[in-house]
Amino acid sequence: MAWRRHGPCFLVEEYRGQLLRSLEELRELKQEFEMQLGKISGLRVYPAVANFLLVELVDTSLDADAVYRRLGRSGLLIRVCDSFRGLAKGRFIRLAVRIRSENERLVAELSAVCAELSRRAA
Repeated sequence: MAWRRHGPCFLVEEYRGQLLRSLEELRELKQEFEMQLGKISGLRVYPAVANFLLVELVDTSLDADAVYRRLGRSGLLIRVCDSFRGLAKGRFIRLAVRIRSENERLVAELSAVCAELSRRAA
């Protein structure tokens, strides 16, 4: 059975304000998250349009797989970007923008992991 095609997509007026507030809140959360991540030594954050941030591990003592494993032990999931064409293997991770408390938890854990890996390499 073929899919029926409907008219143009529209937003019911009663939900328009709620959607716009949600989009603005997501934009603010993303900016906050990006600023907090930018303060972690050894990371470079690349701005993005989607609700993900691409992060380069510029400190050579950091490795994406090691960061992934350490954060996983704390129940945090990140994406290792080794399969992304054009990005150096082991050097990039992708983080999802979540609610404020989850973003803050990830920043704290990631900061601790980066500091620990850097200390061990020194």
